[in-house]
Amino acid sequence: MRALSEGALVQIDNWDELALVEEIVATLPGPIDVGIRVCLDAGVRPAWTKFGFMLATGEAARAAARIIANPNLRLHTLHTHIGTYILDAKAYGTATKLLVALLDAIESEHGHRMACLNLGGGFASNSLLHTMAGPAEREVPQIDAYAEAITAELARLPKGRRPLLRLETGRHLVDDAGYLLTSVVAVKGMRPSFAAAPDLTGLAQKQQALLGTDSRVGYVIDAGINLLYTAAWFRIDAVPARDTGARHVPSRLYGPLCMAIDVVREEVDLPPLETGDLLTLHPVGAANSNQAMQFNDPRPAMVMVGRNGAVGLMRRRETVEDFNGPERSLVEIAKER
Repeated sequence: MRALSEGALVQIDNWDELALVEEIVATLPGPIDVGIRVCLDAGVRPAWTKFGFMLATGEAARAAARIIANPNLRLHTLHTHIGTYILDAKAYGTATKLLVALLDAIESEHGHRMACLNLGGGFASNSLLHTMAGPAEREVPQIDAYAEAITAELARLPKGRRPLLRLETGRHLVDDAGYLLTSVVAVKGMRPSFAAAPDLTGLAQKQQALLGTDSRVGYVIDAGINLLYTAAWFRIDAVPARDTGARHVPSRLYGPLCMAIDVVREEVDLPPLETGDLLTLHPVGAANSNQAMQFNDPRPAMVMVGRNGAVGLMRRRETVEDFNGPERSLVEIAKER
């Protein structure tokens, strides 16, 4: 209700949502501009079939016809979002071609030309998946590749018939801008002084026998999957704050949570570190801070570093009172009975 009454362009996702929008706009001065989200096959696997009206079955065309027939609504946008971290830029060309064909079909049948196409987001950042060898410049398409795939299809239209293009480029824009400072709180496994030893320690032999893998030093840091949701998929880089001059060795970064799955990096080359050493984790800008949880520890402060080096506090560090505040004691509950 609020979104529609304040002029937000709602991208309608399904029939139930369309019925709700129809009910709301009947009480508002109109017509109200809306869009529809289209589910299409751009060749990306797995396909995101959860969202939108199906194009292949004609469902999207039927939804468009219903909106056009409603005097309280005006169909403004065709929208699709084919996934996230899409490494095949050509998929956006396919998606654009399919949306343009739907736009033309709607105009041909109903005489209604839409003003806008929204190709969503999903453009890859320089984060690497755990399975990638790197570097990012070789593995990840540059933003120009996505732009060329999209505009090549739009350029086939006469200039007067090209719709406004909207994109949701959050991941690509903010991921590389995100850094997280963390500190080592414990050293596990081999001590750093043993890292270059030619023979295995007793603990290393036990680890090899148990896991069938080479032993490596492990560092527990004060940032885990509670703050780094994407660490399960992406290979977040870790850079020490000080140069010890020592040889880098395969190491494992554990988070501080009481779960074995709390591992930020299964293997990363680091010099020998001690408790209190600082690490910079990067890139961590996309989908981490907004999905961070207060499990085991309050969330840290967030700061913005400007082009001139000036630092501004965006969000202060949480305190225990911040997440205990909504809770009520048994005494308070008992007083109401």
